[in-house]
Formats: sequence, C-alpha cells, structure tokens
Amino acid sequence: MSMKIQVFLPSDAEFYLFAEVKKHVYEAGSVGLNQPDELSLEFLTGCCVVTENGIPLGRLAFYDNPELYWKGKKACCVGNFECINNAEIAETLFKQAELWAEENGFSYLLGPMNGSTWDNYRFSTHQDHPLFLSETFHPLYYNELFKECGFEVILNYQSRIEQGITTRNEKVAHKIQDSHLSNLIIRELDVSRLDEELEKLFPLVKAAFERNTLYTSISRETFHRKYAAIIRQLGTRYVLLAEMKGELIAFVFAFQNHLETTKKQLVYKTVARKFGKEYTGAGHLVALEIMKRAVEDGMEDAIHAFMIYDATSTEISENFNSQPYKEYVLYAKSIGNGKG
Repeated sequence: MSMKIQVFLPSDAEFYLFAEVKKHVYEAGSVGLNQPDELSLEFLTGCCVVTENGIPLGRLAFYDNPELYWKGKKACCVGNFECINNAEIAETLFKQAELWAEENGFSYLLGPMNGSTWDNYRFSTHQDHPLFLSETFHPLYYNELFKECGFEVILNYQSRIEQGITTRNEKVAHKIQDSHLSNLIIRELDVSRLDEELEKLFPLVKAAFERNTLYTSISRETFHRKYAAIIRQLGTRYVLLAEMKGELIAFVFAFQNHLETTKKQLVYKTVARKFGKEYTGAGHLVALEIMKRAVEDGMEDAIHAFMIYDATSTEISENFNSQPYKEYVLYAKSIGNGKG
C-alpha cells in the first residue's frame, strides 16, 4: 500500500478530501457522518489528510491559539480528528502536527480541541447512553488512538442527569433562603432585541468562564455569532436572565433535547452568575425557574451538560439531585520543551 500525507487549507482544491475521510469512518446514515465539521477559522493553521492508494482514511486540523497554555508553556490544538481504526495512520497525522508545533515553538499538543474551549472539544469515554443535542459523536477507539500515540488524559468532564424532575427541592430552598436576592427579576431573553441582549450577556459569560482551565478569550463578534445561531435555532423558552436594579446577575441557557424521541428531556448548556457573595444563590434561582417551566411543559429528565469536575456548575447540578451520566476527557502530549 502507498501511504501519503497531504497538508492544505480550506481554500485549496484538495480540501474535499478532508470531508471524504468521514465516509470511510462511519457507516451510511450514521449521525457521525452527518455532523458538520465546524472548522474554527480564527485559529486554523492547516489541515492534513492521510491517504492510502488515494483513499482518504485519516485527518486532523491544527490550530494556533496564541492565548493557550498548559503547565505554563505554549500549547497548540489538534482538532476535527477523524480516522479509521489504524494506529499507523493516526501516528502519521500526529507526527505532522508535532513537526509543525516544534517548528513554531510549542511545547504541548492538546486535543481534541477545535481551536479553543468555545469550540467543540473532548472525547466521550463511553456510549452507554444515547447521544443528546449539542453532544458530538465519534468512535470510542479514538481514545485508544490518542493514547497509543503518546497522549495522556489531562482533564476530566462529566454530564449528569436529573431524573424525575420536580420544582420541590429542599437543597435548593436551603441554598437560597438566606440570600439577599429579593429584588431579583428573572425574565426570558428577548429575541426581538437579540443583539442588545447578547451585548449585555457577553461580559457576564466571559467573566464566569475566564476562571476555567484552558480558558482563552473570545471576541464580541464571535460570541454574538455563536450564541445568536443556537438561540435562533432552539428558541428562548429556557434562556433566562436574572437582573437586579437593571444589572445582569445570572444567566441560564437550556433547551429541549430533540434527539430524545421517547420522552421530553431538557439540556442545561450554560450556567453563569456574577461573582460575589451577595449573589450567592442567583444561579440556583434561575435554574429553579427553568425547572418550573420544564415541569409545565412535561419534561421528565434534565441533563446538566459538559461540566469539569469540581466546577461551580457541578455543585448546582448536585443540588438538583443529579447523578453521573456521561464522562469525557481531554488529552495532551508533550513535545520539545514540554518534556519533563
């Protein structure tokens, strides 16, 4: 067999091979085959595809995010990874990424990550439960290919599920009973003023997320584009803002899991609140209002999605009597100065 690696950009004529890889990884009709590639052009440096006898069987994109560091050293991303179950092909892809990283002074490869934590990243570690809306599907052997090529797990994440949702919750009631939030006004996002609403949300969400591991900044324009697209697609029934004297204090973004067809199920995507002891309980209050709406609409379960272990959102999730549901991992590989 003749193995060949090709490096190009989306503007190049050969780029069609990048999409073609998925036809050799997924069966016809698979959800994985129909997932959009979602290349993050802001940080994209290049794409590579490995072919055997002209057939594209593996691919990845590499990203240069100038704010991304791991253990105090420069890191770059490998994302949009798709590959048949073949360690030699995967190793060829990663060697190309390492070569580029070493030439540009990076010490770590992180992956899978499509440019930043604002984009798709992480691999599922099991598929014991159905895919939910906003979750990315991939073959589980991708984890083994990363590990066989020298990557190690650096961060663990989880999604939790609250079964039999209810508005009666003693843990939450206790959490908010002493809060000074009597003047808090909770309202639905006004989609008719979407640009204004997103402008108000941007500093709150940015401040809430910037303490997260591997956080990098996002421009107003990119934030508006990402959130506007998904809000217009999924609606605002479960997109609630909490304000006090006109100041935005907390925000919860949730939506119905339309991939679940046997029952109505809610997905919590974003929970954020303003920092400060005086705002303790605000996130719980907004989440409780979301839950009231979900019960009114006949929702049975709620998934609390993509939380890093020990994060504040995990505490809120546990207070709503959720249980572990799915797990995800992020990998890193040291190269050059990253060794040791």
